[in-house]
Amino acid sequence: MFNIAYKFTFIFKNRSNWLLLYNIEKYINGAILQVGRVEKERKAHFKKFIGLPIAHFRRLDNIFLDAHFYFICIDQIDKNL
Repeated sequence: MFNIAYKFTFIFKNRSNWLLLYNIEKYINGAILQVGRVEKERKAHFKKFIGLPIAHFRRLDNIFLDAHFYFICIDQIDKNL
């Protein structure tokens, strides 16, 4: 995980530059977490599962929501850059 903003807190004279770096790092860290979650759910989804069809749809919902938040993180990184 990235934690550069706290190392350079006192170097930035303009506080808005530090806040931009902090926001970028926050969303990059979130995107990294989401990639792991999507990959975990995808692997679990494509394994042979035994159970009700509702579990199948719940797993697809989890994949969709995790991927959705990943794209939100990417959008916020783009806006802050």
